[in-house]
Amino acid sequence: MLFLALIIIVVSGLIAYIGDLVGRKMGRKRLTMLGLRPRHTAIIISVGMGMLIAALTLAATVTVSGTIRESFFTPISALKAKLSAMQRTVARADEEIKRTTDDANRVKQRFAEEAKKLAETDRQLQASVRQRGRIQRQLATARRELGAVQARLDAKQHDLEAARRRLLVAQGQYRQLREDMDYTSASRTRTAQELLKLQDEEMRLQQVRDDLQGQVATLTERVQLLAEFARGSFAPLAFTSGQELISGLVTASESEQKLTTYVQQLIAAAEKVVRQRSPEMPADVPPLLFVGGSEARSVRLDAEEAVTSLTRRIRGLGADAPIIIRLAPVNNVPVNGPALISVQAVELIPNATIYAAGEEIARVEAAAGEEMTTAQALGLLVDDLLRVHVPDALRARGVPMITRRFDPRTPGQVPDASVSRVPWSELLAVAEQAAAQQGSVSILAKAKTPVTCYGPVDLTFAVTARGK
Repeated sequence: MLFLALIIIVVSGLIAYIGDLVGRKMGRKRLTMLGLRPRHTAIIISVGMGMLIAALTLAATVTVSGTIRESFFTPISALKAKLSAMQRTVARADEEIKRTTDDANRVKQRFAEEAKKLAETDRQLQASVRQRGRIQRQLATARRELGAVQARLDAKQHDLEAARRRLLVAQGQYRQLREDMDYTSASRTRTAQELLKLQDEEMRLQQVRDDLQGQVATLTERVQLLAEFARGSFAPLAFTSGQELISGLVTASESEQKLTTYVQQLIAAAEKVVRQRSPEMPADVPPLLFVGGSEARSVRLDAEEAVTSLTRRIRGLGADAPIIIRLAPVNNVPVNGPALISVQAVELIPNATIYAAGEEIARVEAAAGEEMTTAQALGLLVDDLLRVHVPDALRARGVPMITRRFDPRTPGQVPDASVSRVPWSELLAVAEQAAAQQGSVSILAKAKTPVTCYGPVDLTFAVTARGK
């Protein structure tokens, strides 16, 4: 454009010079046109030549330069429209640049956040690796302890079997002495005292065996948890999903205030149970977390909302019979984390009577005779009847497994896991009665008291000849 401006300036000067030259020549020749004076004729010719030269210059410029030609022949409105379109294009380009810049900034920010998260994850991984090493060392120690306890248990078991054999021998001697009236009363007294001592020794050894079995079970559970942790689970479990925390018994027809208070006390006791089994849980973490709603959409509830929702569910049953409330987590509860309780998944079971007093629960058949010893009858009673047939019969009637029973009379105490126990002396008496039978016999387990879904299951036993 600067070059074009220079050309126009030079051409304008050239036009002025040529016009002046032509005017002077016309003035010297004294030409006239249309009766005008020579001076005026020279002026008209000079102006006309200047206009002709300017027109020729403009035509040449338009012919040579496409930009000038387009500017000369294009309407102002079209140029304005084109300028507006270009301005809009520039504005859109600016907006696109701005959006691109904002996206780039967000990507940078996201990248920085991900970098921080990656660093935190790396720190947690290092901590988990260190913790895994500690747990593996604890696992090795626990296994050594388990081996030592198992060795002690085997020794006590051997002592118990020896004591049983001595007891059976003493019992045979005692019966022989009772049949033989020639023995002196002093001998019979000493033999009876020895028999009682042996019985006391057997009971003591049995108690030791039970204690050692409890220790073995505890160490076995601990070894299993530690072994599972060492295989890749970085958090040992305090409770598995669905495992009962605590159970309670309440009547749905109670008043609103009593029912609400009972549910609050039950939840408080469950929190204490979780605290006891989760020693690594931080003190500021609530032991129970509650959720409600449906399976498609769950919502978080606080303790007060959970109590209200659970109370509403209980009252909705509208039953006069007692209701069993079983609190169980819907997640695997680690030793450092809370238990998740779904209010809609809390089991509410009517406490119906399953067995009447004196009703048979289960039985075991055996061929008894001189070849069966008391120890064999005792193993049949304990291993087959109590550990297999009775639990199967209870499960078949829908009796749930209840380990911790909440007592509203002592709401501040955490209930221990408990099951019904049968005195060892009663089991031994039943085994002796079965061993003394001739032919085939049946050992029956009956309900001593009415058995409900909530328990307890108190048993009594009977020995009958088969077919009677």
